[in-house]
Amino acid sequence: MIFQKLSQSIQLGNKEDEVHEILIDSSLSTIFANAGWLEIVDEKGNFKAFINKGISEIDVFEIKKVLRKNHFNIDNQPQYIKDAKSLEHSERIQKLPFKSLLIIPLYSHKQKLGTLVLLKNETDGFDKEMVDIICSFVSQASIAIKNFRLIDEAVATERYQEELKIAKEVQKSLLPQSLIFNINLQITAFTKAADEVGGDYYDFYEYSDKKIAMVIGDVSGNGTSAAFTMAQMKGVFQSLVQTEIPPDEFMVQANKALGRGLEKSSFITLTFLSIDTENQTIEIARAGHCPALFFNSQTGEISYLKSKGLGLGIIRNKDYSKHIEKKKISYNKGDILILYTDGIIEATNELGEEFGFDKLKNLLYLHHSLNTKEISNLILEKFYEFTETQALHDDYTFLIIKFV
Repeated sequence: MIFQKLSQSIQLGNKEDEVHEILIDSSLSTIFANAGWLEIVDEKGNFKAFINKGISEIDVFEIKKVLRKNHFNIDNQPQYIKDAKSLEHSERIQKLPFKSLLIIPLYSHKQKLGTLVLLKNETDGFDKEMVDIICSFVSQASIAIKNFRLIDEAVATERYQEELKIAKEVQKSLLPQSLIFNINLQITAFTKAADEVGGDYYDFYEYSDKKIAMVIGDVSGNGTSAAFTMAQMKGVFQSLVQTEIPPDEFMVQANKALGRGLEKSSFITLTFLSIDTENQTIEIARAGHCPALFFNSQTGEISYLKSKGLGLGIIRNKDYSKHIEKKKISYNKGDILILYTDGIIEATNELGEEFGFDKLKNLLYLHHSLNTKEISNLILEKFYEFTETQALHDDYTFLIIKFV
């Protein structure tokens, strides 16, 4: 019986395709139908599978066209057509041997799964008992198909969760385990991975006790691909930074190195800066990343350190050097620099409003007298107060540097 076959198919861990074959083969043989076809759709209603037995695809197309012209809806309700050749506009199917059609849609909890169509060569070829049998077959097959999809969904979810776990572990391992210590700087870093795992990245390199390099970036995409792209970025940073090249040249070389391995759709936004505590200067280059926020303690003004820059991996040839520039500024004791990713700025509240640049700027203006840890805590307090229960779909990261 079909019921046993369907049950065994699930128990043996077979695929949904086998249910399709069992349904149409059992239906054809049980009621001695001459031909038939089965159409299956996915959860979104998109075509997934088509099986035809005893009839060509062209003839299926012609029959469906006749049914549409006669306003038969084969998708929602069972239909029994005693003589298709007597229908209007049936000229194209007169040469076919088939006369009677039985059409049974497949449903599971109001979700459309597909349609089964059976054909016989004689007029009025299906009696009530046959219709009841096929409806029973279709009902059981629909349950089996739904069960297979639930199993596939559970397996995919489990696999995704495992990949997500790996991605989070990779991401965590790539970030510095501790902050660098320098008597001329206060540094506080904060990062939080979203549920989907983005690709926020930051790192440090100490050339000497008077010169430090920092980087903060955001990898496009999420999940394992973002985590492993982040790993590539860390490798490039750790290799290039040791040569003590200027920030703009760092970007050019990083773009060249990453361009060979990045997926075509991937790119990285990045800010690289070099701090010279002896001469009290900052050299900075920006590859499409959020502009750094700079508080000048002498004037009390806050500005964005904007410079021309295109994300790494967007242009993968020599022309990239035309799209990047270095900026150099001097700083004084008491000045503050905040580097951040767009997860902070683009986070929304329940009204869909973004946290935005201005809130971050105002917080810095009001609390610049505090140390970096206190400023960090205030930013997070206001950030969580703003977003409340809203799910955060992107990582959010910031570095606060105060010159002392």
